[in-house]
Amino acid sequence: MKVLLLYPSLRKEILGYGDMGAVGEPLALEYLAAGAIEDSHEVRILDLRLHPDDLEPTLLSFQPDVVGLTGYSMHVLRNLTTCRLLKSLLPTCYTVVGGHHATLLPEDFFVPQIDFVVRGEGVHPFRALLRALEAGGPVPPIPGVYTRQGDVFVDGGEPLSPAKAMSSWTEGSHSPMTSTAFPRPTVP
Repeated sequence: MKVLLLYPSLRKEILGYGDMGAVGEPLALEYLAAGAIEDSHEVRILDLRLHPDDLEPTLLSFQPDVVGLTGYSMHVLRNLTTCRLLKSLLPTCYTVVGGHHATLLPEDFFVPQIDFVVRGEGVHPFRALLRALEAGGPVPPIPGVYTRQGDVFVDGGEPLSPAKAMSSWTEGSHSPMTSTAFPRPTVP
């Protein structure tokens, strides 16, 4: 399958600091791409922060079967607009939204132009979803994935949870430096 992964642009929004002038690599999309490539899918990543005018030409030239979008809360409206455009140009293309906001408030993406919402760590659920789509027929429940069925989204089950017990954030800094931006709890 042809898979296009998008990092949204904020060039038309005025949201405080936006991307704060720093553009980090779209690492989450690179992880998704690695899994999809391992399963023999043809994958492209388009970072719309760097190439804001390339969306429509890329959609029309690449003709993806699946488009995945990531994002934070500040990207919700942009991702919804992007999915509307995508469905108008490629109505049979599947749309998948994931990222921080989709994990915290997946219902914000329960709209007709979105087919799947991935919560939590997305590499394994995304690979399972691509396999199911490639096989054809109805998509079985996939943990961490909401699937649109008509006008409703069906929860595929709980995603993997982070191993928070292994982290010591509440114990102070993860740095050997003596000062920290994180307050250390005082225990009597």
